[in-house]
Amino acid sequence: MSILVGEEHTFCTGDVRGQVVMPVDENTCAVFYQKDDSGYPVYLLAATRDGTDLTLGSGVLVRSGNYQNNDNYSALGICQYDTDQVCVKFNDDTGPFGWLGLASISGTTVSLGDVEQYAQAGDDCYGDPATLTSGSRIFCSQREYSRVTNVTGTTIDSQTARFRTFWGSYAFHSIGVCDSGRVLIFARKNTPEGKTRNMTVVGDSMTNKTESNFVASPVDPYYLNVTPLHDAEEFVVTFVDQDDGYTGQIVHASRSGDTAAYGDIQIWNSGTVKCVSSVVYGDNNIDIVYIDTDDASKLKILQGTVSGTVFSFPDSPLVIHGGGTAFVHKAQLFNDRYCMVAYEDTDDSNYGKAVVVDLDPPLGTGSTFGTCDLVIGRPFAKFATSWNADGVRI
Repeated sequence: MSILVGEEHTFCTGDVRGQVVMPVDENTCAVFYQKDDSGYPVYLLAATRDGTDLTLGSGVLVRSGNYQNNDNYSALGICQYDTDQVCVKFNDDTGPFGWLGLASISGTTVSLGDVEQYAQAGDDCYGDPATLTSGSRIFCSQREYSRVTNVTGTTIDSQTARFRTFWGSYAFHSIGVCDSGRVLIFARKNTPEGKTRNMTVVGDSMTNKTESNFVASPVDPYYLNVTPLHDAEEFVVTFVDQDDGYTGQIVHASRSGDTAAYGDIQIWNSGTVKCVSSVVYGDNNIDIVYIDTDDASKLKILQGTVSGTVFSFPDSPLVIHGGGTAFVHKAQLFNDRYCMVAYEDTDDSNYGKAVVVDLDPPLGTGSTFGTCDLVIGRPFAKFATSWNADGVRI
């Protein structure tokens, strides 16, 4: 395998906050973001991909006026709930309240549908919404509660009463949707510790099952991110341990009936990192995208593999963006090859930037766009080769 990093593209020529991305199909992606303007308005745009190149559409205003500065990691969220249709989630500043917005995507065109409040005061949501396996049904978890929203096209039909999922102070939720109406909610509890709620969702009815720890105190999981692995009954959980100097950590989680099981916690970066997320592709490949605050806040990607519940990261990370970076929420796959990352470029007026990474380019190809690393012909044996401008291996 080898990696090819495409050219950097600007999607917001202003101070951007909390951007998230969601591929709609293998060539189209939606970007949801907030501008640091008066009232902190939120926007949605679409981009199309040709190889690692992007064509960006214009940002469509979703909501404006007196809204929360969603620069908290995972305060903005997005999911795809039907073909060419996405749901965005954000908070306002008056309650705070949680809001949902629906939109359809065609090429680089965004058609906005319903935008409605879904959570009452104090129930602002942290974490992406999730699509249930039954389709056109959107699951949200906010602090101690959960709710299902039923939609048709870009119209919100109904919302269930809020259902209490946790007791205590919780934040940084990340949702794993299993088969057969099962949902796993991973969340940070302020004690601190990391909790998982195993629950069922059948129609509009929700039932709590077991609660367990994916990490126990004193581990304090920040920047929590959950990615499906294999058959959607297994998950990769990445986070930063605030209690251990913001080290990057990872754990394997799985579900069987009412029981959640976990592998051993592994440290993949013993330095100081933030804004971690992971992508899984092929049978056992996993890449972690993160900001390295020990190295001038550069945006990096670390390649590895998973076998059973054990992760292996034998190589050094690669640089995606060599300047200062902030607010990277998630990396997302277009398909089993191309990954998109959106971020704030703190060295360029905090503009919003995006880049596509080819995780499996033809052998012998590479890129020297911007400050990106050149990686050529890297097989599963996992070695990286870089070349200077004169074609000499370094």
